[in-house]
Amino acid sequence: MKVSVKNIKGKQVLEWVASGKAILRNDLRRTDLEDWLDFYVLESGELLLVDKFEKRNGTLYPNFEDYQKMMDRFDQKQSIVAKNTDKATGAFNEFYHVSQSEFEQIIPKSATLLANEFKLDPNKLDYSIESLKVVHREMKKYLRKNDTYDFIDHYFVLITAYCGEIMKREINGEWQITGDGTGRINKVVIVEKENPEYSYLPQLPLNEILSGDAGKGITLLMEVRAHLGKHDFIKGGLLPK
Repeated sequence: MKVSVKNIKGKQVLEWVASGKAILRNDLRRTDLEDWLDFYVLESGELLLVDKFEKRNGTLYPNFEDYQKMMDRFDQKQSIVAKNTDKATGAFNEFYHVSQSEFEQIIPKSATLLANEFKLDPNKLDYSIESLKVVHREMKKYLRKNDTYDFIDHYFVLITAYCGEIMKREINGEWQITGDGTGRINKVVIVEKENPEYSYLPQLPLNEILSGDAGKGITLLMEVRAHLGKHDFIKGGLLPK
């Protein structure tokens, strides 16, 4: 579940501290945050993290336990990123939690699987590019109540497979998936049959949305159309190992 947080202005922080409403509790603080944040606990049990620099603005969490769970989740994800990042290139393997054979089996069933996950009429997901409006709507519903980490765990591979299959059909392309010999995926691209010098990464549209790089109001449909318009491509198909 998503932890609800509020931004607190520095003036309000000072008033709470001066009145005794916010009690300093740096004993709750991790050592790596000593130079950055002060921890306060309010009478209500809410946890207030105050920036030690500039205007001393704060971030308010429902309680310390929810904050700790969020941080544990963050640390877990950081560990996963470190474990699945190529030290030579710095590239993160976004398909770390699915094998090559599993992903290849998901692709032709992605519409049905996604409809089941979102409890949709299967006819709503027909591999048309317009059906991405439905996917985007369901993504937004999920992300209102859950954090991005949960979304990635549950839906990243499945939505990437669905987006990729739409992209493949739109450009008359084909999937090219390579592994490392142990079952792990190395690279996933979609190549235009008539123009094989153009290859597309099917995960890019979803990544743009989740990272916030796409900008406010940009939808999954818009991102897929942008990528198919050759705004982002890898010329030369699969890069040599």
